[in-house]
Amino acid sequence: MKEQNLQYIINLATQVSGVNADFRETFAKYEAGIEPYDREKGIRELSVILSHTVTKKVREMNPETLGRICAYGLYPGGLAAWADCSTFIRKTGIKDVHPNSFSVEKSGRDLLVEIAISIIVATVYDILHQDEYQENAKCEQDLDEQLDRAEHDYVHYVHGQH
Repeated sequence: MKEQNLQYIINLATQVSGVNADFRETFAKYEAGIEPYDREKGIRELSVILSHTVTKKVREMNPETLGRICAYGLYPGGLAAWADCSTFIRKTGIKDVHPNSFSVEKSGRDLLVEIAISIIVATVYDILHQDEYQENAKCEQDLDEQLDRAEHDYVHYVHGQH
């Protein structure tokens, strides 16, 4: 997925969920109360909170829109596809929101709806944690740069000894 296309799912998830600054602040306070912090519990709680609103809006969508949303899902092992997106980091996958297998007894449309809901909730979770993700990515990048410098200095030191 290209970075510019990622804005589609960010905008759609924000719009469909109704998440705004007040919600972000309230949910952050709620999560701060989870001791010790449990990411899975935070995702489950967000899913419960958003379930009614998101489900209602997603059920009204046409199959083309549902399919487009489904293309933004992070599947197990699929996180690397989003690694090149530096302005928005995706970490929450479908399995994080919907850990059980999807029902094979549902119609194709109902499966698309269920998957789309999971993707929207996952995206909202990533929106709510974006500052944390960006800070962690910056720390990782700084650490990588320090390790590269140390390795470079070591190689020059060793070769300078001979």
